[in-house]
Amino acid sequence: MINDKRQKLKILVVYHYIAKYRGPIFDALAMHDENIEFQFSSDILANNDIELISNTFYENNNFHRLENKWVFKGLWQRGLMKLIAVEQYDVVIFLADPGFFTTWLASIYLKFKPAKVIFWTHGFIRGNSLKDKLKLFFYRLADGIFLYGDRAKLKLSSAGVPFNKLYPIYNSLDYLEQSKIRDSITSSEIKLKKRDVFSEPDTFQIVFVGRLTPQKKLGKILELVHQLKKEGLLVNLLIIGDGIELPLLLDQTSYLGISSQVVFYGKTYNEKELAVLLMGSDLCVSPGEIGLTAMHVMAYGVPVITHSNEFTQMPEFEAVINGITGALFMDGDYEEMYRLVKTMINEPIKNISQNCIDVIEEKYNPVSQKKLIIEAIDALYNT
Repeated sequence: MINDKRQKLKILVVYHYIAKYRGPIFDALAMHDENIEFQFSSDILANNDIELISNTFYENNNFHRLENKWVFKGLWQRGLMKLIAVEQYDVVIFLADPGFFTTWLASIYLKFKPAKVIFWTHGFIRGNSLKDKLKLFFYRLADGIFLYGDRAKLKLSSAGVPFNKLYPIYNSLDYLEQSKIRDSITSSEIKLKKRDVFSEPDTFQIVFVGRLTPQKKLGKILELVHQLKKEGLLVNLLIIGDGIELPLLLDQTSYLGISSQVVFYGKTYNEKELAVLLMGSDLCVSPGEIGLTAMHVMAYGVPVITHSNEFTQMPEFEAVINGITGALFMDGDYEEMYRLVKTMINEPIKNISQNCIDVIEEKYNPVSQKKLIIEAIDALYNT
C-alpha cells in the first residue's frame, strides 16, 4: 500500500494551464484523502483561447499559481523551482513537453531528492527523427509515464522505454454529469429539438462537435452528404462548434447545394443542450483527428467513424472499435469512409449505442482515470 513508507504522500501536479475539461479529474484527485495529498500548480492564464477550469479551483489551498513565460517557442514557469525546493514533495507529476524548460530543470533537480518524477503525456513517437530522439531522452528523466492510450505504451516500449514505467490512464470528460443528463432526457425532448433544427427531422442524422479547424477535414463530410444525395439518400448533418474553417464550410455547403440538409449550430458550452443535440444524432463522422469528440459523443451513445492512422490521430480514437462502437477507415480513403457511412445507415450495428456508453464507463471517465493514477503511483512509489 501507498502508506508503507510514510503516513501521507505529498504529490504535486504541474500543468502550464488547466483546461476546463480537466476539472472533473483534478477535482477527483483534490478530494482524495486516503494517504495522499494532491496539490496543483499552473498559471491561471492561457496563451490561447481555450476555456479554462473554474476560478473556484484556484481558490483551493492546494493550488499554487505559477507565471508562464513563453520564450523561444518554449515555456519557463516562474515559481516552479522555488515551490519544489520549499515544499519537498514525494511525487511530482509534470505535463510532459520537451519545450517546457523548467520541466527539464525540475526533473533533474528531483533526481537528487527522495522524490519520484512522473510525466503525463501523449507519448507520441512517430519514427527515428531528431525530435523523436529528443523526446525519448526527455522521457528518461521520469520514473514513470502516464499515457493517454495503449498504443503509446506499445510504441514507447518498442522504442526502448521500460515497459514497467508506462501506465495508460486514458482520458476523461465530466462523465458523471453527462450520465445524469443523459438519463434525464426524454424522447419527446429529443424529437422537439430535431424539429427545431431540421426541416426533415426524421432523416438519418450525422453530427460533428468540436473546433472547426483544418485538421478535422470537415469538408469531406459535406462531400459525403452531397454524394449520398446524388444517390438518392438524404441525410441531415449537424455541425456544432466554431472555428476558422466556418466561412469555407459555409461556402462549400452552398456550392454543393446541400444547405437544406446542413445546420451549423455554432458553439455551446451548455451540456444539457449538447446532450439533446447529440442524442438526436445517429452517427458522428470525423474525417480528420477525433480527440475528445469521441468521448463526448460516445457518452451519449453516438457511434463514431474516423480514420485509423495512429500517427495523425489523437489517442482517444482507440475508443472507436470496428463493429462495436463505430468504424475506422484508412487515412485519406474517403471512398471507404463513404462506404462505412452507407453501411451504418442501411445496416445499423445491434446495441451500438449501449456499446459506446459501456466503453466510456469502463475506461474514459474520471473515476476510472483516478483509480489508474492512484494504482500507478502506488506501484512506482513502492518500487
